[in-house]
Amino acid sequence: MSIDFDKLGAEMDAEKAMAEKLDAQVKALGEVCGKLTGVLLILPLRAWLFMLGVGALHGAVPAVPPLGFGAALLVVVGLAALLPARVKGAR
Repeated sequence: MSIDFDKLGAEMDAEKAMAEKLDAQVKALGEVCGKLTGVLLILPLRAWLFMLGVGALHGAVPAVPPLGFGAALLVVVGLAALLPARVKGAR
């Protein structure tokens, strides 16, 4: 019985390529999860600041309705969905 070293080398190269592809996918998943975590952590702060700003405007101009945290959160999420992202490499 003889061993075909060319075939064995090709199989090893294919396994190495698959392992490198898997490593790249795991790295990309980590980056995406990190960005998502950052967005989800900063979202309540943005909504709170927006709510404070609208509250200050309401104090100065009575025609501006007051917003609670839930409404401010919905506005911030809606604006984030409508406005283009300023992330490097987006679109």
